[in-house]
Amino acid sequence: MIRRLALVLIALIGLGSVGFARPAAATRTCRVDEATGIVYCVLVANPAPDRATPLGDSPIVWTRLAWTVDEDLSRGLGCIRTVGTTTEIGQAYFVFLTNTATGERLMTRTVCVMPGDPAPQPPPAPPTLGEFVLAADEVLTLTPSLNPSAEFGGITGLDTWLWCTNPGTVAVSISLRGWTADATVDAVNLDWHVTGTDAKRTSAGACGDQDDPAATWQPQAAGDHAISLATTWAGSWDLTYQGTAMGTYTLGPVSVASPATAYPVDEFVGTLEAG
Repeated sequence: MIRRLALVLIALIGLGSVGFARPAAATRTCRVDEATGIVYCVLVANPAPDRATPLGDSPIVWTRLAWTVDEDLSRGLGCIRTVGTTTEIGQAYFVFLTNTATGERLMTRTVCVMPGDPAPQPPPAPPTLGEFVLAADEVLTLTPSLNPSAEFGGITGLDTWLWCTNPGTVAVSISLRGWTADATVDAVNLDWHVTGTDAKRTSAGACGDQDDPAATWQPQAAGDHAISLATTWAGSWDLTYQGTAMGTYTLGPVSVASPATAYPVDEFVGTLEAG
């Protein structure tokens, strides 16, 4: 009688009946101990499909590979447990990050997932170039210096000198979504943009100074003008994810523009006097 009830119970367990919830992506097998009538089950996690996921716009790719389930392997990994009369054997995954640009393996981990638990998922993407610019906008924005100054304004037929303060190599560190990016960048190009009646655009490779300006502009027409400076930055950044170094990557080039500075221009009118 006990054996008959046990066999019925095994059948019901296989069908997921009598209140037993079958965990998703797992296989259950059971046997009955004829001497005691106790049902012993083994629940084995089934592997999720292998997966490779690029992390944002970076060359880093996250990969998940399922290892073949083996009880001895799982025991060695601590990927096995007993709950009541059920032995649960987890699924082991080989998870790693790779720099596809160089082929370098950046991080390797073995992950055990017990029956009913979700398979490993990719980490968030590292900071983007846009997020870096947003975080470092204040130090990457160079302010134009003008002579004559903006308070005085320009005069037609007279050169206005344009320069800026040389920032040197700029170091910026940002942390986002578990990633840390330590960047060093240099200004590689300066684009001076004059808008208004007498518009002009000119570029320079360095800031210059008051004695040796980066550029000059000689307005020929009076009116309201504005002058802005777009700085192009380039360099590299070291990425770290949760304390693990993820390599050094090229950063930029990226252009960061200053707010436009109003610059009125008055007309110089010469007069001739007799004698």
